[in-house]
Amino acid sequence: MKKHFVYLLSLLIVVGGAAIIKSHSVPQKQSQENDWKTLVETEYSIQYPENWELFQIKAMGAEFFFYPPLNPKQGNFRPNINLIIQDFSRQNMTLSHYVAISENGIRTKLSNSEILLSKRIKTDKVEFQKIIYTGYLFNRHLKFEVYCFIVDNKAYILTLTTGEKQFADYQEIGEKILNSFKINKAL
Repeated sequence: MKKHFVYLLSLLIVVGGAAIIKSHSVPQKQSQENDWKTLVETEYSIQYPENWELFQIKAMGAEFFFYPPLNPKQGNFRPNINLIIQDFSRQNMTLSHYVAISENGIRTKLSNSEILLSKRIKTDKVEFQKIIYTGYLFNRHLKFEVYCFIVDNKAYILTLTTGEKQFADYQEIGEKILNSFKINKAL
């Protein structure tokens, strides 16, 4: 399990400088929000601003990455939102167990890490864990906001990653995107 977390954490950071990633065509439709699109896949859907770039590079373990328009304040790290799906059909993984493993991994694998918030959120439709944390990776001080879902023996890990100083600039729009995420449960 620790191997899964290390892989996840490394993937979230390494892809931050997406200049080398190629774009792929994906099914999209206009959403209810003005100037927003909706990415619709078999397992999930999510909305994002029209001016954000969408990359789907499943070979790297992520379902997608969203990148905001280039901004000189970003420096050499480009903020992003991404989704990783992990299959736990051969294990009995609960949300509580997944969160405990993830929080331990944050504390032990990320330099100078600090978990700022870890909160269980329940709505009438879904339950997930919201984790906000900071830490250094590859000499970059980063801040993360993660939504962890466990549905039908799969973990859906949706993450906003920014430079620590840029987090406030992206948190509001990032949370709108994260909150638009919907999992299509198996019938």
